[in-house]
Amino acid sequence: MLYRILGTLLGVLFAIFVMIFLLKVNTSKEHSTQISGVVTSVSYGPSYDIIIQLRGKPTSFYINRGLEFGLDVDTLTEQLLGDSVTFWVGDQLIGTPRHITHLEHDKLLYTEWE
Repeated sequence: MLYRILGTLLGVLFAIFVMIFLLKVNTSKEHSTQISGVVTSVSYGPSYDIIIQLRGKPTSFYINRGLEFGLDVDTLTEQLLGDSVTFWVGDQLIGTPRHITHLEHDKLLYTEWE
């Protein structure tokens, strides 16, 4: 019984380790990759996120808590839909969608860089 409890505890601790260290996104400029493409959709995501889809890219991209930063899905849709955009996504070991760290379209629309 004691071994079963210890095994479960170790499993939970390992899962927490994975979530903290492997799924964490580094949002610095030095650890971001540039992505360009034509926007096919802008939509609401969970936790106040804004989801952006690009033509020909199977991966979704999101602005973390974008609504809390004053961004608006309708406004971004008007500005971006059908246009080519450039943004940067934070490096992450695994997982999708990809975290947008910096977004430009004719001007700076969003950044997590200082």
